[in-house]
Formats: sequence, C-alpha cells, structure tokens
Amino acid sequence: MTEGVGWASEKVKPSDAHKRLIDIKAALKAGTYETPAEKKAREEQERTEKEGQREQEERSRITFGQFWNSVYYPAAQTTKRPETLRRENQHFRTWLEPAIGDRPLKNIAPLDLRRVRSNMQKAGRSPRTIQYVNATFRQAWNMARREGLVSGDYPGKGDRIPTFDNSRVRFLSQEEAVNLLQVLKKRSIALHDQALLSLHCGLRFGEAASLTWGRIDFSNGTLFVDGKGGRSRHVFMTEEVRTMLEERYKEQESDTLLFPDARHGAVQKKVSTVFFRVLNELKLNEGVTDPRQRLCYHSLRHTFCSWLVAAGTPLYHVAKLAGHRTLKMTERYSHLAPDSLRGVTSVLNGTLSPKKEKAEVVRLEK
Repeated sequence: MTEGVGWASEKVKPSDAHKRLIDIKAALKAGTYETPAEKKAREEQERTEKEGQREQEERSRITFGQFWNSVYYPAAQTTKRPETLRRENQHFRTWLEPAIGDRPLKNIAPLDLRRVRSNMQKAGRSPRTIQYVNATFRQAWNMARREGLVSGDYPGKGDRIPTFDNSRVRFLSQEEAVNLLQVLKKRSIALHDQALLSLHCGLRFGEAASLTWGRIDFSNGTLFVDGKGGRSRHVFMTEEVRTMLEERYKEQESDTLLFPDARHGAVQKKVSTVFFRVLNELKLNEGVTDPRQRLCYHSLRHTFCSWLVAAGTPLYHVAKLAGHRTLKMTERYSHLAPDSLRGVTSVLNGTLSPKKEKAEVVRLEK
C-alpha cells in the first residue's frame, strides 16, 4: 500500500514521509487508520451534516412574515382566486404581520393568536372577520407543517372563537325583483342579463362571470356551470333566461364569455358599481343596519333558493340546483315552506285512532 505525502518541489522532505509512516503504523495498530479515499469521504459527510444543521437552524429561525412572503403567498398565487388572494393578503398586512410577523414560526403560541383577536376586537371588527383572519393563519400554519418548518397542531386549536351567524335572511319579493331588473336594463343590458341569470338559475357572480357559450345547451335547455370548489353542475333555463340567451347569441365562439369585462374582455373580477347604485336608487337598503338584511348581488342567488323552497321544491333538489356542498347549507331556507312541512305530517292523521266497525245496512220490510 502506498500513500503520497507531497512533492519535493513543494519542499516536502524525506523526513516528512518518515514521520507520516510512523503515524500510519500507529493508526494501524490502534485500528483508526483511514485511506485517503476514506478520509475524503468522511470529511465530505461531516461537511454535508454541518450544512444540514446550519440549514435546519436557519429554517427554525424563519419568522411568520418571512414564510408568508417567500413561501405561502407565492404558492397561493398559483392556486387561489384573485379575490381570495387579495382578502388573505389584507388579513396578513392588517392584523397578522403587525402582531406576529417578526415571531419565529416555531415559537408562535396560543397567546399570540389571542393577541391578534384582542387587537381586532378593540378595533371593532366583527366576530366573522376574526374567524376569517384565524382561518387565514391556520392555512399558512398547515402549509408550514407540510414543509417541515413546524410540528404539532395549529396553535389556536381548542380556543373558543366568538361566532356570528351572518347568513343572509332577506330576499327579494317578486315586485322588488321586477323593479330591479327594469332599472338595470335601462342602465346596462349586460348587467340586467347577468342578474336575470343569477335570479332564475341561482348562479354566483363568479359562475356567471366565467360562463362561456360552449357551456350553453339550447337543445336541452341547460347550462353547465363550473361551481365553487371545483363542483360543477347543470342548471336549467327558464323561459325568460332562454329568451335572453337567444337574443345575446350571435354565432359566438364556444370559448367566448357571455359577460366579458367591458375594458379588457377578460373574466369580470367584481360586481359592477352600477348594480349598487341601482340598489340605492330603489332605496332597497334604506334604513337597513343589519348586514344580514342588506341586499347585494348575492341576494339574487339567495332569492332563487328562497322562491324555490317557498313554492314547495324539496330541499334536496334546491341543494343540487344551487350547488351547495352540504344539505345543511340549504336547511336555512326550510322555514319558508311551513305549509309543505305541515302537509308531510298530515299523512299521519288518524293512524292511531281506533278503526270503526263497518256498519251493516238492514232493510225493514212492511
């Protein structure tokens, strides 16, 4: 076995080689000798382990703000809708970053989240808004856990967060709906048609905004809707909707939007301000302070569900037409059909009463 010590041109002397030979023999005797290849491999492994430890230490020091800006938000941009992304980023900038933005992720504790909630309560924010901000943090935390940056459950688990039922209660009467559509038609044909589609087919604003002509089936009278959360469904045209669509249809390409943005021709991002101006003009929200009683564009969809239930449509069918994720979302309309529910139980009338014996007719002859 040979092992090079160095070059004479580099001032390596025979005595250096002799000293190395003595060291090798001692290492062989002690069982600790390494060949040059083994020594190189060991040093490489030690270097890799040190780099891993250093990287782990850096990851453990990452703050919530750094994680949001470098990992969570860029990833969310590829999967979430612009409005959802805007709202989550607003939650972070307004409430989460000031309170825990500089805090290392691994050190965030329940007390930190309580401080966020306390700040929001002092600022007069509603319980529902507090829930949304907590949900935003929880999604970021779950991603951090998947990335191996933290371990354990969401720090706010077990905390009781104030709840508030913000389900919209009010819906349009038929007279209000007619007046609204008439005024909308004077202001904007496109907005009128879009509102009619939501009112008669139960489409959300985003569903109507992204609807293309390729999803319209005139022969069967149906629309194929890309619903919320990836849940697609078929909805059916009313006579008014069919007439409206036929008037709008002019040899359109299948990928052409029904209601493109007026400026860029792309998918609309938000409801036109004209809609809210018409609501104010008709004084439909005048004097209303409870958010659940205020009318907005989503009230058209709420009206669709309410009218169907009031007409006796089974809740299961309403849920399918509206694209509700669970029947529980539809149950809030059940109070609108008390007569229908009463009619269901009426079939039990007399089931527990004793049966009367059949009377026998006796003829009396003179």
